[in-house]
Amino acid sequence: MFTYSGPTGPEYWGNLSNDYVPCKNGAVQSPVNIEKDEAVLNSTLNPLNRKYSSSVNSTLINSCYHIGVKFEDQSGAGVLNVDGKDYTLIKLHWHTPSEHQIDGYQFPAELHLVHQAADATLSVVSILYNYTSDDDSVDPFLAEQIEEQLVELPNVSCGGKGARLPLGNLDLTELGNQAKNYYRYVGSLTTPGCTETVIWTVLQKVRSISQDQVEALRNPLNGSYKENARPTQPLHDRKVQVSDSDNEDDDDDGDNDDDDGDD
Repeated sequence: MFTYSGPTGPEYWGNLSNDYVPCKNGAVQSPVNIEKDEAVLNSTLNPLNRKYSSSVNSTLINSCYHIGVKFEDQSGAGVLNVDGKDYTLIKLHWHTPSEHQIDGYQFPAELHLVHQAADATLSVVSILYNYTSDDDSVDPFLAEQIEEQLVELPNVSCGGKGARLPLGNLDLTELGNQAKNYYRYVGSLTTPGCTETVIWTVLQKVRSISQDQVEALRNPLNGSYKENARPTQPLHDRKVQVSDSDNEDDDDDGDNDDDDGDD
């Protein structure tokens, strides 16, 4: 089983299994450090076209290495369209601290929304979080729908099947507000086997989270998994694209409409 420190930590993942070889030999690995000044403006990148559900039967998961949510009806959770191709939202999970960095800054938390197309290819939307001390600015998705169940989620020993806790119907629309400004690059999954050719979309707008919320995400995890961020990986010859370099903090968090509604 992989961990985040010691002899089974990230630098050794590629040696733990033949299935993990891309973790050490892959050429387009994730996460990465995004340098704003090096990002290449791509004016053809349109606002994200996402439609997420306002009610989908969901289960809270302690997988051992992160806390996540899976959907009992994956076809009904939501859809992301990237370059004319539809990707279905299949799960989401958190990393604390963040895996992606901006200009070398590591955020307290990062949420990954994992989407899969009919041909099994993946596209992940990343939301970064910074600390807030304002109770009115904490992450509403966690505060209103997940936090009570996080307290009840059991610890698990790694190598087992994890722990599951029914959440009932979740409203995912808050996670799908229109995003005009984001970074885009091709990378990999950030856990073994580090599968490549994943399309990453890292939102420029940073959301707010409290220290208590971060601790709630860590508490069910054991040992080194409480800090479950893979170190940033070399870009090599890749270029990170940016949809709008002039308005990097101007994502629209207004009312959901046809472009950002039922994600």
